[in-house]
Amino acid sequence: MHRRAPLSLFLGILTSYSCFIFSVVAQVPSNSQHSSTRSEAEAASWLEAHRSQPGALRAFVQRMPKGGDIHSHLSGAVYAEHYLEWAATDGYCVNPKMGTLVEPKACGQDSNYFPASELLNRISVYDSLINRWSTRNLQFAGKSGHDQFFEAFSGFGSISDSMSRRDDMVASVANRAASQHITYLELMLTVQGSEVRQLGREVGWNKDLQEMHRQLLKRGLTKLVTLGSQQFAQLEGEVSKTLGCGTPSAQASRIGHGVDILFEERPFELMEQMRRLGVLVEICLTSNEVILNVQGDQHPFREYWKAGVPMTLASDDEGISRIDLSHEYLLATTRYGLGYKDLKRLARNSLEYSFAPGNSLWKSPEFKAMVAACASDTPGKTSISQGCSAFLQKSDRARIQWQLESEFARFESLQNWL
Repeated sequence: MHRRAPLSLFLGILTSYSCFIFSVVAQVPSNSQHSSTRSEAEAASWLEAHRSQPGALRAFVQRMPKGGDIHSHLSGAVYAEHYLEWAATDGYCVNPKMGTLVEPKACGQDSNYFPASELLNRISVYDSLINRWSTRNLQFAGKSGHDQFFEAFSGFGSISDSMSRRDDMVASVANRAASQHITYLELMLTVQGSEVRQLGREVGWNKDLQEMHRQLLKRGLTKLVTLGSQQFAQLEGEVSKTLGCGTPSAQASRIGHGVDILFEERPFELMEQMRRLGVLVEICLTSNEVILNVQGDQHPFREYWKAGVPMTLASDDEGISRIDLSHEYLLATTRYGLGYKDLKRLARNSLEYSFAPGNSLWKSPEFKAMVAACASDTPGKTSISQGCSAFLQKSDRARIQWQLESEFARFESLQNWL
C-alpha cells in the first residue's frame, strides 16, 4: 500500500502529474509584513545558533520546505533495498558467486542459485548487492566513484527497465520526497533504451549524417519512438492509480550540473549572460563529488552565487548515492556557509525555473513581490481573495509556488525546529 504523496510530478519531457489538492475561498485580511519578516528572522537565527551541530541542522533542513527536486533520474533514485524487495516478490533468484540477480525464467539453470526471497537470511549476500548497486562502500567496490556509480545501474537494470515496476519506482521516490517537504518532482527516465542502443550499434557511425539518419529510420527508429510514447502513456495511467494524480506539462531553460563552467572561454562573461537570461543551474553536490571528484572550492558553486546565476539543489541519483535532497541542503549549508534566506532562494528557484506550466506567482525571480492579483493575500491563510484564487486556478506553476510559500509560513511559525 502506497500513501498518497502531496506532490506534482513531471516525467521525462512528455508527461506531468499534479498530485495535490488545492482549494481557495473568499477574501481574508492579510497578516502584517512585519510578522512574516520576524518569523523568518527567528528561523534564520536558529540556524545560525546551531550551525556547529550537524544533527540539529539535518533536522532543520529535513523539516524545511524545499520546493522541488528538478534533476532526478528515476532508476538511480530508487534505493537498492526496494529493488531487492521487488526482486523477491517477482520471483528472481540470486547468483551468490557473481553477486548478481537471475531472472525468474533462468532460476533453474544452476543449483547454486537461491530465491531472492531468502536474501534476508543471507545478510552477507544482501549487503554485497547493496554495495554493488550503490556508492555506499567504495572501499568494498575497489573502484573509482565514477566507475562504481555507472556500473551500479546494470545490477538492477532488469527490474528498473520493467514497465511493471515503474509505478512502484515513482511512488517510492515520491513518498520519500513528501517526507522531506518537497512539493514538486521532475523525474527523468529512459524508455526503449536498450533497443535504441542496439539499433545504434547495428547502423554504426556514418560521416554522411543524412544517410545515417535514413538508415536509422529504415531500421525502425520511428517504431521505437512510438513504442516509447506508448510506454509513457501506460506509465501515466499506472502512476495515476498508484498516487492518484494527473495534469499537463511545459518547457524551460536550464543546465544540469555545470561543474566545468570555469574551463569555458570567458567564463565570467558567460555567467553574466546566464544571469541576464535567467538560465538556472541544477547543482548536484554529492553526485559531482562521487563521480567527478569535484567538491569544496573546486566546485564553481561560489562563482555562480557571486555572479548571481540562478541555482537550485538537486539529488541526481539519490538511491545510488545513498542520500536525499535534505542531505544536499545540509551539505550546501555547512560547505558554503549558506543562511536560511539563501536556502529559501534555492527552494524558490526550483519552482520558478521548473517545467510546471503557467505564469509565475512572482513579479520577478528576485522574489520580492507577488503578482498584483495576489499582492494583498497572505500564503498560509485558509482563504484568499477571489482575484488571487482565479489567478492560481489558471497556473500550475503559481499554485505550487503558493503552496511552497504557505509551507514556509507554517515552518517559520514553529517554536522549535527539531
